[in-house]
Amino acid sequence: VRMLWQRVGALGLVIQMHLVPRYARDVEELVKVFPDIPVLIDHLGRPAQGTEEEYKYVLRLAQFDNVYMKLSGVRYISKEPFPHQDAKPLVRQIVETFGSERMIWGGGEPAIVDAQLDFLSESERKKVLGETAAKLFGF
Repeated sequence: VRMLWQRVGALGLVIQMHLVPRYARDVEELVKVFPDIPVLIDHLGRPAQGTEEEYKYVLRLAQFDNVYMKLSGVRYISKEPFPHQDAKPLVRQIVETFGSERMIWGGGEPAIVDAQLDFLSESERKKVLGETAAKLFGF
């Protein structure tokens, strides 16, 4: 795995992870070893696929400036249809932990950003809708 991360770093790429919470500690160790490699965690770190205790380690990854969170897969943590209002408290916690400058919308309807992130300013929602991705991916 470390060889793969070294190669990714040499190529200037981003690592996107479909992270299950129980592996967040392992990811943290890799992020510590490779602090210059951007890491994008998909599907909000899949909170429904781990315990609350395990998910704390996913949120702890926000301490690293090179770790980003993708706003996708909200339907996986919701028992309600779109706009998944029952997921809003957890989504808000994630966004407040990572900050809008390290959140990237990446799946489903773009309207999910307005529905879930109405507590953010318009400029912060623009970051999530594309500005942060453009910066991260060099567009």
